[in-house]
Amino acid sequence: MPPQAAMKKQPVLYLTYDGLSDPLGQSQVLPYLTGLSKKGWNITVISFEKRDRLKAEKNRIKQVCSEYDIDWIPMIYHKSPPVISTLYDLKKLRSEVREIVKSKNPFLIHCRSYLPMLVAMKFQKKGIKVLFDIRGFWADERVEGQIWDIKNPFYKPIYRYFKKKEKMFFQKADAIVSLTRAAIPFINNHKSRAIISIIPTSTDIHHFNRLKIDKRNSKALKQDLNLSGKFILGYSGSLGTWYLFDEMMFFFSRLLRKKPKSRFLIVTRDSDEIVYKMAKKHSVSPDKFVIRNASRDEMPLYLSIMDFSVFFIKPTFSKLASSPTKTGELMAMGVPMICNTGVGDLEEIIPTYQAGIILNKLDSGSFDWAVDKMFDNQDPCFKMEKMLRGAEDYYNLEKGVSTYDTIYGRLLKTISVT
Repeated sequence: MPPQAAMKKQPVLYLTYDGLSDPLGQSQVLPYLTGLSKKGWNITVISFEKRDRLKAEKNRIKQVCSEYDIDWIPMIYHKSPPVISTLYDLKKLRSEVREIVKSKNPFLIHCRSYLPMLVAMKFQKKGIKVLFDIRGFWADERVEGQIWDIKNPFYKPIYRYFKKKEKMFFQKADAIVSLTRAAIPFINNHKSRAIISIIPTSTDIHHFNRLKIDKRNSKALKQDLNLSGKFILGYSGSLGTWYLFDEMMFFFSRLLRKKPKSRFLIVTRDSDEIVYKMAKKHSVSPDKFVIRNASRDEMPLYLSIMDFSVFFIKPTFSKLASSPTKTGELMAMGVPMICNTGVGDLEEIIPTYQAGIILNKLDSGSFDWAVDKMFDNQDPCFKMEKMLRGAEDYYNLEKGVSTYDTIYGRLLKTISVT
């Protein structure tokens, strides 16, 4: 068996259908890859990029990859026509993987979600190990997110196909990574032979660090947004598909009843149309909220001025496997949150680290109770020191990288001893 030092510098192929130029790629893919490169693994990553984002971010990402000796192969993502465009992308991916297998002979293909697994399983027969990083129950997400209508005869067989493949992925993967503990019973029902590791969506607690925020900058931002002296309820992220922004605006309307000087800071890259639509529905005046777009570098400053954050997510079956990225970022910045049950491990995490309030129902009575709880100084719903410790204990990016490093090493040893 080779010593640990000799085990490193081994080639690993990482496949993701998300782009490194996407916000998710920059927060949840690239940081892992740079961390694993520092651990000594020779990383090649293939990603699928949207043309506009690739144009804007390509040089910066190439510089990061060059600095960490990561070989990045960006491919163009095709969105339409549905299904056919995806099949085309997968065909191109299979061809590229075949060439990399020939030239670099990776011992491991690390697959982020389901689509890359369709390609990787073809190469498992060649003795290459496959890590299935599930990121969520993808086929069910497509249905529950109303992307696939299984009443439509076009999508019904596609859903069945991926559910069949899902079973095979669980049974044949050499290692599995789940974002949540809540997903484990479903995975185990498929009689997986692999060791399952839990790695939630991690947070770079050096980047999201409240102690690094200059209070003068926070004060200036509040002034710029006309939020000085206000109680700031915040939301960061996308507004559609899974996020229940209707209910979030309703919650804010209930907050205004008791705290009329409150303001809603919405940090999103999405169109502001849904914000104005929901504000009108709940009789919230436009002067009561602020909408801004922020880069990843700007996010810690924006989070630093929030007194509380709110996010509600559809509590569907597929969300048992979901770990919202914003949870760790908010905890690392010391921002308590109001969220709902039925989403990943939040029912365990929020109470354990006293990080805010978790609601079973999203109705006026629950919202009024939560508002009272937010301002209850006798029995506070959050403790700063426990939230910060939770970010360190549970969401720390470095711990996530270390777990991946351990998985890689274990899989390499199984090759070395056979």
